Amino acid sequence: MNRVELQADEDITKIDNAEKAVQVPASSHASPNADGVLSLASELRIWLRALDSFFMWQHHPVGQEKTSDLVSRDWTPEMRIANEAITRARHLALNVRRNATGNADVFGLDAATDGGERFIFDDVSLLSADEVLGDAYEVCEGVLAAPRVAFRVWSGFGRMLRRELRRTNVVAELNRVLQERSALLIHPSLQEIVEKTTPPKLSADVLRIFQELTELLDQLRYVAPLLKADLPLKGTLPLWTLIHEDAKRLVAMIEKRALRTDEIEGAIFDALDGTAYALSMELRKVFAHELSGVAAARHAPLIYSKIETAHGLLRDSFHQSIVTLAQALDPGIKELGLFDVTRTRLAQSLALRGDLWSLLSTLREYERDPATASKSLADLVERCKTFRHYSMQNLMYKDWESFDIFVEELSRTRDVAEAVPLMHRFGAYLDTLFGQVNMRAVLKDHPFDPPAVHA
Repeated sequence: MNRVELQADEDITKIDNAEKAVQVPASSHASPNADGVLSLASELRIWLRALDSFFMWQHHPVGQEKTSDLVSRDWTPEMRIANEAITRARHLALNVRRNATGNADVFGLDAATDGGERFIFDDVSLLSADEVLGDAYEVCEGVLAAPRVAFRVWSGFGRMLRRELRRTNVVAELNRVLQERSALLIHPSLQEIVEKTTPPKLSADVLRIFQELTELLDQLRYVAPLLKADLPLKGTLPLWTLIHEDAKRLVAMIEKRALRTDEIEGAIFDALDGTAYALSMELRKVFAHELSGVAAARHAPLIYSKIETAHGLLRDSFHQSIVTLAQALDPGIKELGLFDVTRTRLAQSLALRGDLWSLLSTLREYERDPATASKSLADLVERCKTFRHYSMQNLMYKDWESFDIFVEELSRTRDVAEAVPLMHRFGAYLDTLFGQVNMRAVLKDHPFDPPAVHA
């Protein structure tokens, strides 16, 4: 074993220990077969691109901050986040090397002794990337030892890191390998639509749009497990800047190229125009409002709420954009055939809407009969606790606290005169919540026409 390999093994141990402080998605522990290495390589590619994007302040969720404010403020939070992303990328690079076999000039597949498939590849680009990331980690640690990180220090460090990573050509190599192994392909149903689309120029544009939207959904996929497991989320900000960069580029491409294609039908033009507009609006909502201030925020529930909302808004927007364009090109395509997640979200939303309506109807029944309201409170509180246990996980996190406050107040109430106005306010809240759920995009073809509710 040569000096480079020994150093790599030592670095793997160091990075494994760093996982105690930095959460790494489960895919980083995939089995060392072809699919496992593909998964690791795909994740590494995204995190390297995210690091590149993160050091471009234009892609950050800056809200109403002025450029002068950005330059003068402390960039220590962003530097810490960058250091986490560097650690994560290095961990992935080392695990790709550790889980792969052989030493060919290109990535390839080789029959392993156990009958499975394993990658053989030339890891020069990965070794170079690991060296760059290792140096960047040490520099980053030194910068963070200072009481304050100036914008020029942060941006200068970023320019150096971006330049050196691009010099390794590792992202281009990963792009080539993943494309060859069909890891960057779109859904087969979408591929069929592209092949039937005319003229050829429009077909090429549609293919790119589907590819870009699929890539954006793949980037969001690394946020979802952290939300589900209630793990730290600040470290995902580089992913969000990458999503912002890629989505803005997609909108520009639709507006400047796809919409100017000759011989485009009215329905397809409307779908493209609507997609560009809807994406622009959702991006503005997420990056000018929802994610603003997350880097410096310290209140964990606030961070969770902001990122959960941003994740839901963009996930639904990307899904809906694909479906809208696909149905404009092929009206016979079935929406639920495209995404398993759409089917799951539909089922969750239908159940949530029904449970909310049931709870609201029960509340209104109690409210109509003040004489028995106090006797009904215990039953109502139990119904609310059941809803919280089974259904509330399908609500946005930001709505949990308000719901819990109402239930807590109901639990402490014993006087009828006090209970009725409280139930009225709770009913108004549930009514608003029901309306928000009923407006979910996944429910647009599933109207709900409930009977009148009398307060």
